[in-house]
Amino acid sequence: MNGLSPYETKSVIDFGAGSLIDSFELAKLGFKITSFDINDKQLGQSYKYYDWNKVKNKPVMISDIKKLADLKKSFNLITAFDVIEHFDELDNIIKLIFDLLKKGGLFFVSVPNKFSAREIFNKFMFKIRKRSGKLANFPGVYHVNFKSQVEWKNYFKENGFTILASEPAIGPFVNSWHFIHSLPFGILNLEKRFPGSENLFSPQFLINRLNRADNLFKKLFIKYYSWQLLVMTRN
Repeated sequence: MNGLSPYETKSVIDFGAGSLIDSFELAKLGFKITSFDINDKQLGQSYKYYDWNKVKNKPVMISDIKKLADLKKSFNLITAFDVIEHFDELDNIIKLIFDLLKKGGLFFVSVPNKFSAREIFNKFMFKIRKRSGKLANFPGVYHVNFKSQVEWKNYFKENGFTILASEPAIGPFVNSWHFIHSLPFGILNLEKRFPGSENLFSPQFLINRLNRADNLFKKLFIKYYSWQLLVMTRN
């Protein structure tokens, strides 16, 4: 048993796996991974970027949500980073995650805060797309659920989860600066043409200073932090 990872008997769902970066890191720890994403092409492309020979358990990749639902109450951990806000049928997704998680299992999730500058803009664009009938050309492309930090917590509690820990992430100074300079590049689709723009407009020394300002005024501006990280369980 020497050298056996304490996680090798544990199973995890990387919900909204996308780039597979979290799947790969969890696999390196020894977890048995199920990587779920509705975009099967993205999963296939992402798989090529990692050396899976370095891990014991290669991920089981699923893009059909019905197949995922068949694996009820069999997972020790479910991660859902920057994903559930993209689903129209949010109640069904949360119920599915609850059913997939073993009693005493953990649910790690990150969700955006509707009071952040970027989410205010996202909600504005959501309304425009909805009125024009062009909400999305592929499921999950845009944010369609908008809640505050308190509203997200209450929502999870109402759906049977117990919150063990929560932490706001990315303060309003950092978030707003990144949003202001990246917005025109995104609208004009210039990010692919100028891949170095991120380093040009957001050098590390500037981000460090903005982050210090966020920490200095954290108590005053905590309501406007852009993301919330939560650790939950189910009884």
